[in-house]
Amino acid sequence: MNILKKILSVTISCLLYTALTFGQTSKIDSTNTRLVRINPDKASGTTVSQLFDEVKFIPLETTKESVFGKISKLDFVDNHFIIFDADTYSVLIFTNNGKFTGKIDAGKMAKQNDVNDLTTKFGGFKIVKVLGENLIQIEKGNYDLYFNLNANFVKKQPATKRLENSPSSITNSDYAYKLNWVDKSDKEDLVYKIAFFKKDSIYAKFLPLNSIKHRGDYLPNGNRENSDNFQSRYFITNDYALDIFEVRPPGLQLAYKISMPIKNVLPKNFMEDPKYFGYLKRNNFFKENPDVIYALRNISQFYDQLWFQLSSSKETRSFIYNLKTNGFFNIKNIEPDQLSSYLPITDEGATFNFANYGILLHKDQYIYNSIPSLAMFIFKDQNTNKQVIYPEALDNYFKTENRKSNPVIVQLRPKQN
Repeated sequence: MNILKKILSVTISCLLYTALTFGQTSKIDSTNTRLVRINPDKASGTTVSQLFDEVKFIPLETTKESVFGKISKLDFVDNHFIIFDADTYSVLIFTNNGKFTGKIDAGKMAKQNDVNDLTTKFGGFKIVKVLGENLIQIEKGNYDLYFNLNANFVKKQPATKRLENSPSSITNSDYAYKLNWVDKSDKEDLVYKIAFFKKDSIYAKFLPLNSIKHRGDYLPNGNRENSDNFQSRYFITNDYALDIFEVRPPGLQLAYKISMPIKNVLPKNFMEDPKYFGYLKRNNFFKENPDVIYALRNISQFYDQLWFQLSSSKETRSFIYNLKTNGFFNIKNIEPDQLSSYLPITDEGATFNFANYGILLHKDQYIYNSIPSLAMFIFKDQNTNKQVIYPEALDNYFKTENRKSNPVIVQLRPKQN
């Protein structure tokens, strides 16, 4: 009887993954989990044309009004790029060829908003469809403000009550979600990585962390947890772990478990042993163990290509794993070729935009990231010994712009095999 109980226990454990099962933490489906074995130090190089069918560089027009720093959020709708720059708190609009068409900033919003709301800050934008037209919605003060793709004001309406833990809606779903959700009914002071709601009531919650026990020793993994209507497969990761979860409302599936050499892996008792608690202790541990990976972040999947980043105390590296061939590539070592006009497809090795933000958008068959002009001109200078014929738009960009100009959007179409 005891043997039977043990067999049942092992079987159930294999089928369902539960992280720190406090309270009513929901179970995670792990029936189709795939183990991915990698060695970060032995990732291969390859060429751009081996991974992509199409590469296009789209310079964004630089004018006195359109100049900005970096792309904090990107969307593409009705042949227009919609960009949020968190440094200047502005939304900028460009055509699919990079021509500037309009800007929404604090001054434009102040004319439509409460006179008492003098703040310049806001958290980004959403694309919503109103009477068949795609509009830019911005939550500001007491109102939701709506603008068209020419940055012209359309309407405002009183904002729905914005609660600290109000969930975000999920397109084509009866559920809403909240990241890093605090369940105030819990006595254990737990913060859940993700929770699902149905009709404003909690439905399921996953991946708890004791906020009191680990107060002060939390190192954020920097993951761009941005579902944006779940237009593609959406993944999240847990802190200090090498598991990749796919969000499938109203649940999670343990999609991939990353296996690495022992020198790259945290101690098994890292989250439980007090000798690792506290920021100073953890900081010292990572300094003494620079090869240990503390964050798995910015996960995306395009066909058979699994993209992700690994962070240690000494660096953040970006990789692509081919789920069909088991090929493992360091993005920094992807060699430019004729398909990319002998230019790299990210800014790795020159600046840190891709290391910080990763892929900005996946829409239809394309993925998008951006390269600062500083890096673009560094890469161009590295091509002086090559007879490169750049596409017209890119050639004109190099002739008329400089290292302080707007970023360049890179549009990539990954191979499907």
